[in-house]
Amino acid sequence: MKPRAMSREGRRRYVAAAFKTAAVAAFVAAVLLGGGWLVRTWSDNPGVLSKMAGDPPVRNLVLETNGRLSQEWVRATLALPEKITLMELDLAKLQSRLAQNPQVKEATVTKVLPAALAVKLTERAPVARLELPVGQTLLVAADGVTFTGVGFSAEAVQALPLLSGVEPEADGRAPALVAGMCTVADLLSRARDLAPHLLEHWTGVYIGRLESDGLLEVRSTDIPRIVFSAADDFSDQLARLDRVRDVASGPLRMVDLGLGPRVVAEPALPEPAAKPGARPAVPSAARPAAVSTTARPAFRLNLEN
Repeated sequence: MKPRAMSREGRRRYVAAAFKTAAVAAFVAAVLLGGGWLVRTWSDNPGVLSKMAGDPPVRNLVLETNGRLSQEWVRATLALPEKITLMELDLAKLQSRLAQNPQVKEATVTKVLPAALAVKLTERAPVARLELPVGQTLLVAADGVTFTGVGFSAEAVQALPLLSGVEPEADGRAPALVAGMCTVADLLSRARDLAPHLLEHWTGVYIGRLESDGLLEVRSTDIPRIVFSAADDFSDQLARLDRVRDVASGPLRMVDLGLGPRVVAEPALPEPAAKPGARPAVPSAARPAAVSTTARPAFRLNLEN
């Protein structure tokens, strides 16, 4: 039997349905293609979208820091192009650029709409200074990281105790990381809190015996050598040092606090009298502190009680 022919109305409905299906398929394809283009453009070149949207360039920079770095330093370090927009910025790269300076411990960069950039820095605080043979001075933080120090005045640098006994690198440069600085920072912090009248005389810390013997040697204007033990509580040792200074009948050359309650103190010998006609002696303040091990009269105190 011949199949029944489709009526004119049926053909019209069939064509309309096919047209709608094709239109929906074309719309879905356009959405998918457009979405893919947006994703690729956002990932590869977000500046295109930013310019299409007419976003303004970055104008303001808001800095929050706990140290000495300034907005000028941040701007110079980031080196943003003049007309760059927020959408074009790669925050991870900007944070890495800031953290390349060892003075920066942590950096966070965030976008603030419509056209501002917020920078938050956590800076390392120096606890000592390190002078190199070439004449350069580096600052040393409590975690041992060394850095040149941006924003510190010459007076602030000179007020820091001088660190000695640091082994240089094979090429003669100062190490990027100084071991044992957490111990040095602990001693200086305890002295600052408990005995500032002692700390004001300290000029340097020798750490050459810290790794081998567990000892720190402090250089002071009133006592050339003060030996501390890293194995004993620094608060107790500072109290013993204060007591020794009180009971000493004269100036001291050395005080050894690394023996527990037993403290060994070495009096300073008087300057020999100048012979008639002899050249005047160089003032002791102009000479480096003697550190020889020549036998000297010493007295011992037991401060256990």
